[in-house]
Amino acid sequence: MIDRRALPEDFNPNVERSDGPDIQIYQAVGRREEQQDRYLVTQLNDGVLVMVADGHSGSNTVELIVQQTVAIYSQERAVEKKRIKGMEFYGLAPKNERAIIRRTMQQLEKMTRHMLDGSTLTLGFIQCGVRHQRRKVVVRAHVGQIGDSLFALSSMPGRVAMTSSHSVTHHQKDVERIMVEYQRLNSEPCKRDRHYLYTRSPNYGLSLTRALGDRNDLLIRKSEVRSYEAELNHAVVLFATDGLLQVDQPVKPQINRVLQQIRTGKTVKMLGEEMEQKMDNVTLISVRYPPSPIYLKD
Repeated sequence: MIDRRALPEDFNPNVERSDGPDIQIYQAVGRREEQQDRYLVTQLNDGVLVMVADGHSGSNTVELIVQQTVAIYSQERAVEKKRIKGMEFYGLAPKNERAIIRRTMQQLEKMTRHMLDGSTLTLGFIQCGVRHQRRKVVVRAHVGQIGDSLFALSSMPGRVAMTSSHSVTHHQKDVERIMVEYQRLNSEPCKRDRHYLYTRSPNYGLSLTRALGDRNDLLIRKSEVRSYEAELNHAVVLFATDGLLQVDQPVKPQINRVLQQIRTGKTVKMLGEEMEQKMDNVTLISVRYPPSPIYLKD
């Protein structure tokens, strides 16, 4: 007996597709001394798990994340599917997919909270499936985000939905929350400039408002988890670390330009190599499913 309350409206992941997604990856160290970005791409039965993480002040936290993410996620997914009977041929509802992502990131936060160095984490589960009632094939993404690495989904040219950038430059609500907490704990205001908060010492600024690890910094540890959807023939998915971005420019127009270039045939390798100044580590991952139709039976 299927618990239909746990099913999405009419979404069925197409697990029999022989033509899986085209996944392209580019990574460069830039002008840094070492590569502290990490990524994972893991094909599962009914979707693909993608992760990007950007380490800072060391690589211990980011290494632990890359070592543990797939095992934790797979265990949480198995628990969720076992809990909901009759899921052999149906996808999980978006709320269940988000719960898996959320619990995975919570476990990773607990495992890394003692670390001196830190890392961002963007974790997404991407599916291609059928909306039977609408006779549409769609791409769905369930994404957890902490830090300023990003996920973006373009549903058509010029239109993009994306995760927040948890940074001092781009997330004023986070900044205000941290400054209020700093004032409460220290009875004095937190020093800040345009791109950094100084919650550890007057000489050590951090550009992030959320991260894993960084035990000595006053940061927000909670992830944001959301679901995204676009019709198959229009969908372009991008994961990237912040080395892609010019810090003084708004994020969304920059990402829109990158997604449009991918639509016109440029690979992430071509895009990465065209970047004039790669000061920082950079990782780019694009995901596109073939536009060939899936025929539905009446």
